[in-house]
Amino acid sequence: MNRDLPVYDVMPQILETLERESSLVIEAPPGAGKTTAVPLELIDRPWLKGKKIVMLEPRRLAARNAAWWMARQLGEKTGERVGYSVHLDRKVSDRTIIEVVTEGVFLNRLVRDPELGDTALVIFDEFHERSLDADLALTLLKESREILREDLKIMVMSATLDAAPVAEYLGSAPVISSEGKSYPVEIRYREDRDRDLIDHTVWIIREAVREERGSILVFLPGVGEIRRVQSMLSDSLPGSIEVFPLYGNLSREEQELAIEPAEEGKRKIVLATSIAESSLTIKGIRVVIDSGLIRTPRFDPRMGMDSLETLPVSRASADQRTGRAGRLESGLCYRLWNEHKRLDPFGEPGIAVEDLCGLALVLARWGYNDYSKLTWLTRPNDSIFRGGRMLLEELGAVDRTGITGKGKQISDLPLHPRLGAMVLDGDKAGAPRKARDLAAILSERDCLRFPRDYHQTDILYRLEALTGKTPPGGSIDRNAANRIKEYSRSMGKGKKEQSTVSEITAGSLLLSAYPDRVGKRRADGTYSLSNGSQASIEEGDSLSHCDYLVIPSLGGTGSVPRISLAAALREEEILEKLGEAIREEETLDFDKEKNRFAALKMRKLGHLVLKEQKLNSIEPERFREALCRYLAQGGLNDLNWNKEATLFRNRILFLRREGFEEYPDLRDEALTENMDWLTPFLGAVNLKSRLAEIPLLDALKGLVDWTQLRQLDELAPTHLIVPSGSKIPIDYSEKEPFLRVRLQELFGLDRTPLLCGGKHQLTIHLLSPASRPIQITRDLKSFWDNTYNEVKKDLKGRYPKHYWPDNPYEAEPTNRAKRRK
Repeated sequence: MNRDLPVYDVMPQILETLERESSLVIEAPPGAGKTTAVPLELIDRPWLKGKKIVMLEPRRLAARNAAWWMARQLGEKTGERVGYSVHLDRKVSDRTIIEVVTEGVFLNRLVRDPELGDTALVIFDEFHERSLDADLALTLLKESREILREDLKIMVMSATLDAAPVAEYLGSAPVISSEGKSYPVEIRYREDRDRDLIDHTVWIIREAVREERGSILVFLPGVGEIRRVQSMLSDSLPGSIEVFPLYGNLSREEQELAIEPAEEGKRKIVLATSIAESSLTIKGIRVVIDSGLIRTPRFDPRMGMDSLETLPVSRASADQRTGRAGRLESGLCYRLWNEHKRLDPFGEPGIAVEDLCGLALVLARWGYNDYSKLTWLTRPNDSIFRGGRMLLEELGAVDRTGITGKGKQISDLPLHPRLGAMVLDGDKAGAPRKARDLAAILSERDCLRFPRDYHQTDILYRLEALTGKTPPGGSIDRNAANRIKEYSRSMGKGKKEQSTVSEITAGSLLLSAYPDRVGKRRADGTYSLSNGSQASIEEGDSLSHCDYLVIPSLGGTGSVPRISLAAALREEEILEKLGEAIREEETLDFDKEKNRFAALKMRKLGHLVLKEQKLNSIEPERFREALCRYLAQGGLNDLNWNKEATLFRNRILFLRREGFEEYPDLRDEALTENMDWLTPFLGAVNLKSRLAEIPLLDALKGLVDWTQLRQLDELAPTHLIVPSGSKIPIDYSEKEPFLRVRLQELFGLDRTPLLCGGKHQLTIHLLSPASRPIQITRDLKSFWDNTYNEVKKDLKGRYPKHYWPDNPYEAEPTNRAKRRK
């Protein structure tokens, strides 16, 4: 074993701490050797007592690679004392002491066996990535230790984590920090706003090939960008340079090609997603080109599912990527953004932003209907959790009491709950293989490839590709197809296939998983979905003219998502499969063409109208109820808010603001909450224009009793008779009522008029003889004493024929140009 690794400087401290402590947090930057050195040093510790060390890795490639490296250090093959378990691939034996597993595999194991009787230590490696599965596994493991396994040890290892919160979460666990092993890396910032990402990346790669030595690692946000860059480079590089993609859904063989050192005399360019940030060392890399972007799942409430969003990397991730250039010698990192761009310190935990339907099912299996009963490092997003729980109820996986029998069966499958429900329903329908194939297709990368400007969404083409049939205008990704078939087989055979299986369509099966994503074609070619959202489809797509689709996958970045995968549906299939969820309702809609209200009878699935017909007649009472619903949904503006009705409402709203809460609340939200006040006045209204004939003032007065009406004129009068004798209206349209009056009409008035029984001073807008504003005041005496003389000088020059006395208190008020003689 290589004991020159930096982590060996703190190894005695690690070993001594684990002898006496049940939890430990290790901070160690890339190159320290924590992933492989620490487990190997623990392999013969007495406190293991014949039990295993299980180490979690965020990715399959990292898990296999770590196990292979540790086994090699022991001079053994993988599967002896060091083994691994990842999805669809496992190498362990009775001799295995260190088992490296992916986080999802461990989580499934923990749910089935909370005691983990064969395990002495669980290590969370690369915990800084804060995947949803890692956070959930740590939460459940912590509770399991508290209740069932006090002797179980937990160790969290990370390269860029803020260790203090994790240590506190684990009961004030000790924190041990190790130095990393890295060489200096020069950073060059190379933003170019005139080129798109692909062109700019290719430009920088070519520059690095010309001017630098060594192999190159390029970080790109996703598979699409990797393929486009690879395509642009294919004809422009010398034969001594090979290009390899590296991302999670590649086959094991393809991934290993990417991480192996270049052949002697050659260089390699590795085009990678964030999979290459940690846990992997790609030998020979001296140059890193970082796009500064990462594609990560985020729950989209519009679609009710995760969508992949392209976001700026965190500062921690950017530093990790840069460090890849300095693992073996001094290196260079091109950062394709501005040096002054601000990056967030860390990425958001998956548990705060991703789909939590699977988490809700795990908790139900664990015995909790709500996440609040557990202690979390980061609490799950509440609204996303509640949405996931509602979906589980819709799928029949949980009810009010907890997990159902169907839910337990779903949780035993290595699938999202949606797809698990489909597999179980496929068994019942006699189509277990087709249901498993569909589930595998939706769990793995697409097995079909199409030109960039051409794409077919029909999932039927994917099913056919598994039998070797090539789709029109596309090709089959054989590695992806083989992986899908392997995934499908891993779910077991299920019940016996029925001879009528060909009659069971993909769309019908998918309804079990996606009842909220049934789409109906609109006149403009887009689709309205049963969850209330919309989706678009390419005009040349083979499904673009189908009346109904079930849509398991959506993508795109616009306001209307683009359909990625779908299956055709017949209306009969929807009625047969989702009949219990379909409801009929009668409603009133406004017909814009006829400018009248029309009664409709609708058959609806969620927000989606499957069928509607106009009703020739509707009972008057129900019509009035429907009309009230229309008004409550924003139609109050269609009523006749004339001057009198508006003034009446504003006066009462003013009194309520001043504390007279015995008066009714006449705000829109209060008026629409209960429309009984308006019902008697609706009569036979059926035209929108006739809404304006309703005597709205009378309807509003019906909310106010006789005593209140009588007091209303005293507390908030409509007019004020000023000293000149004029009857001036009071304006209540603003928060503060006000009186607009010419200054000369107030001569002799020594105090401000009052409202609300003398409790509220009226605001006065004083006007010139030409009715232009000259002063606003709520203290008339102060105006006469302090401001009037200045105003008089100005106005007397502009209006010399008007009356401008020296003493406004004793002057005669007038609404004429001159005072009466």
